[in-house]
Amino acid sequence: MKTVFSLLLMILLTVTIPDVTHAQTKSATQKKDLVRVYQEQEQEGAYTFYGDNDYPIPVWISIDFPTLYNLKSSVSLPFRTLLLPRSEKVPLFKLESLPNSGRKSFRMTVSYAKGDPTSVRPDPNFLYLFPFPHGKKYRLSQGPNGAFTHYGENQYAYDFDLDMGSVVTAARDGIIVEVKIDSNRGGPSTAYAQDANYILIHHEDGTFGNYVHLKQNGSLVKPGDRVKAGDPIGYSGNTGVSSGPHLHFDVRIPTVEGKMVSIPIQFLNYDGLPISPMEGEYYYAFHPGNPPFPVVFGNALKEEDFASHQRKVPANGKIDLRFEQVDSTYVVYLVNGMRNAQEVTVDFRLVNLVPGKKSPITVTVQGETEVFLTLLKAVPKATVLEYGYALRYRPALSN
Repeated sequence: MKTVFSLLLMILLTVTIPDVTHAQTKSATQKKDLVRVYQEQEQEGAYTFYGDNDYPIPVWISIDFPTLYNLKSSVSLPFRTLLLPRSEKVPLFKLESLPNSGRKSFRMTVSYAKGDPTSVRPDPNFLYLFPFPHGKKYRLSQGPNGAFTHYGENQYAYDFDLDMGSVVTAARDGIIVEVKIDSNRGGPSTAYAQDANYILIHHEDGTFGNYVHLKQNGSLVKPGDRVKAGDPIGYSGNTGVSSGPHLHFDVRIPTVEGKMVSIPIQFLNYDGLPISPMEGEYYYAFHPGNPPFPVVFGNALKEEDFASHQRKVPANGKIDLRFEQVDSTYVVYLVNGMRNAQEVTVDFRLVNLVPGKKSPITVTVQGETEVFLTLLKAVPKATVLEYGYALRYRPALSN
């Protein structure tokens, strides 16, 4: 699954000030104005800069001036500082006019990250819950350093193949910081980069849980809510840059550069032990305190597990195969709907699937009977699985 998502905002503001004219105050503004950096003009051409933070948590901002003409900063650049929660018009620094200078101009860049990079202390021993309900099992389609989109800030992200509208649960206790649910757009192009719905949760150690590609209006929480690990928080979808319905999950931290980057984590396995998920494998969510559940993995199934399978079926005059899917493994049954015993030969045409018995497979099956034929197992990390088959049969010879 392709995943592109960024919690970094970069703003470019260019102001040109004639020597004899007062300029209007301009502001660099984040969507919904939750974080603002702006300036007010003082006497003699000086400008004082201020910051606002409407988030319920601190925000780390980084400000620089790629262009600074006939002006000097009262602080070293880039300027970096922490804006406390719910703070307004916090004085930051000044730009002062150089003596005997003429025309003045500046170009300002502002980036910010939610949280405090100077105090974040990720717990390396913490085990996150898989972000779906207890007892549910899903495939990891892309893991850390994934070839599609898991690089840069998404390096340590996980993509789980949740179907559209599947329940998403909190992987850890925390407070809801930000929710986006208004998008109904998604596709494999970077043109959809700003269209991903998401939920961002702040944890007690300063890290953030990042849940992305949710369906439109697919949130069960709102900013300021407190959630416990395992609580339902929303529904999976296909918004943003995505090649199909899935859930992108990562844990990230703010950096002093004003960015947010994902970090390595471990999950709690169904057996209570730590696990580092592998791309292409299936995983059960285990929420401590909930009832036990049966654990069945397709790649652990063996031919002998089904060798004795036999059941009566109604007569319909047909011979065909029946498939049961367990993860990326297919259990194949041969169904004889004729009244008499038949000798059947099955010739498979497979893409990224390996049969447990060499094809073609010939078996004799009694009338009105279903028997086990073989297992078809996926090639590791295969993303496309296809099967086809041809049947030949004739009445079985009598003993």
